[in-house]
Amino acid sequence: MDSANGKILQWLVVFFVVAATFAFKVNATGQSQGALSDIPIRGYGFDGRVLAFSEAERTFLGDAEAIKHEYSHANYRLVVVVVDGSNNRHAVHDPMFCLRGAGFEVTDQTVFPIINGHGQLISLAKGAAKQKVAFWFSNGEQRYTAFSRYLFESAVNRLTLGTIGTQPRMITVYSVGKRMPHWSSVLDRFPVLMDI
Repeated sequence: MDSANGKILQWLVVFFVVAATFAFKVNATGQSQGALSDIPIRGYGFDGRVLAFSEAERTFLGDAEAIKHEYSHANYRLVVVVVDGSNNRHAVHDPMFCLRGAGFEVTDQTVFPIINGHGQLISLAKGAAKQKVAFWFSNGEQRYTAFSRYLFESAVNRLTLGTIGTQPRMITVYSVGKRMPHWSSVLDRFPVLMDI
């Protein structure tokens, strides 16, 4: 390759990097699967309330749209956190990093089927305390657990300025209180989770 062609290629790469950076930073895709504020607090067989994010959580989320709801269903309580990274792509991450960073030891991981895809149930221990967390990513049509797929779909959506696909969301569900729910029945009987 001669010097002139090399310089043209360098400028094309620089242009692409600048354009991609502009698309990532400026393009808050605007189009979404439906506003997170539309996720119901109450419905048939369940009652809920909005929980406030801590100051640390708000700082981490930045401009990302997110909700945190606590739901009561039968004799157990669940907390549902949904994060849309359209305005801050760093707010959505692989949940395993957060859980381990919070001092939890992962004792088991199970993939489970849900409507139009699958989720992952993670069993955790921190000292004598035990916890289970379910998570998945959703593009409004399919549900999956591969963070690499989330990154790919998010990048394509941003680079095309929202014309291809939708910005995926991360959904995390965990129980609070002493009673541990039977997870497959929770997800089958809790339609709010399948509407996200």
